Amino acid sequence: MNVLKTVFQAAAFAPILFTEGVGRAYSAAVKEPSIPGFVAKFYSSIIPETVRASEIFYDGIASLSKKDAPVLKPETFVPQIGDLDDGGVYVGKSATTGKDLHAALADEPEYLTYGDAFAAAAKMRKQPGRENAHIPTPEELNVNLYQNKDKGKLSGTFNTSGSYPASHYRSSAPYGSIMARVQWFVDEFQNEFFEDTRQPVRLVW
Repeated sequence: MNVLKTVFQAAAFAPILFTEGVGRAYSAAVKEPSIPGFVAKFYSSIIPETVRASEIFYDGIASLSKKDAPVLKPETFVPQIGDLDDGGVYVGKSATTGKDLHAALADEPEYLTYGDAFAAAAKMRKQPGRENAHIPTPEELNVNLYQNKDKGKLSGTFNTSGSYPASHYRSSAPYGSIMARVQWFVDEFQNEFFEDTRQPVRLVW
């Protein structure tokens, strides 16, 4: 289940969209003419399978006892490109595999050689839920990252200055024995560059 964005519905209640981080107070106000000042709140380190309406408040006053409380059933919220999701940013279906793809929130802290980039991906794969972490393919680099670079939480996170090497992002594709495919993030131009040079890397999974 997506723990960042979940829609809850209950009988006569309007849908509520919770967007705060895990472990915080989840709250949202909705426009419901028949229920002035409607606000829903609950506290949890994870989103439980069911949330009782005893956690529903009207103008800050609990209105239902636990024994009378209906059950709010969660429905999975489908993330949009640029949304925070799965500990990163959702960047759509992979242009290479067709599966959901997520990107890290930022580039790797240092510019990396081709070999160092693979080592960074291998390190990330040891983290729970990151078993598929990898350097983006040339298609993912262009379609999923470059073409979505200004959407949602991706906006402003890539270097698009056109300077070298800051805007010269690595892909996973080798070219010959000593070069690899890269892309300028000031435009969609891809070319080959030496593996032992240091370039920015944005990991995906």
